[in-house]
Amino acid sequence: MSQRLSSCTVWGAIVLLASLTFFACSSQNAMVEDEVSMDLAAIEAVDLARNMDPAEPGLAKTEALLYRICYYEAKNGFGSEGGKLAFELDGQQIYLIIPANAIPVEQYGNSCEIRVWAEKWQTDSGVVYYYECSPGGIQFKTPVTLVQPISTSSTENLFWYNQATGRWVVVDSDKVSAGSASFEISHFSKYAISD
Repeated sequence: MSQRLSSCTVWGAIVLLASLTFFACSSQNAMVEDEVSMDLAAIEAVDLARNMDPAEPGLAKTEALLYRICYYEAKNGFGSEGGKLAFELDGQQIYLIIPANAIPVEQYGNSCEIRVWAEKWQTDSGVVYYYECSPGGIQFKTPVTLVQPISTSSTENLFWYNQATGRWVVVDSDKVSAGSASFEISHFSKYAISD
């Protein structure tokens, strides 16, 4: 009888632990989904504001607590040796690191001009970093790395605008370390991060 009780106790403990693990994971997944939804809403608001006036993209929308803080255009030519494109946005250093042999020389030759149009926006959900990268559609042989200062979260998501579907999707996530996150980009398009 005591062996049956201890067997029941063990099975009861296992069921209890499994239930607690399931509920903890479910609530953690819900929190992550909520964070992604909030980030997505902020990024879509910025995208909408940028497209409201084609003559002046990024026009301040102060009545909606949405305005562009600053912007910067960085460009440089890169060959098979790769390199780093560094620029400052609102006093913060941002890097695009291009590994050696990442650029398809058969398509772009020995020199490819990489251009990044970077913007920092304030929204009612927080700061959004918005990037347009060219040449559009370039497929890197080895992913390039975007190193971005981040202030708020322990994990950040990089969103990519899929022109075929007309939707923003999460393309990469990274843990924040020492105030910055790094993301891998396999091709150029529009990208955004909500801080």
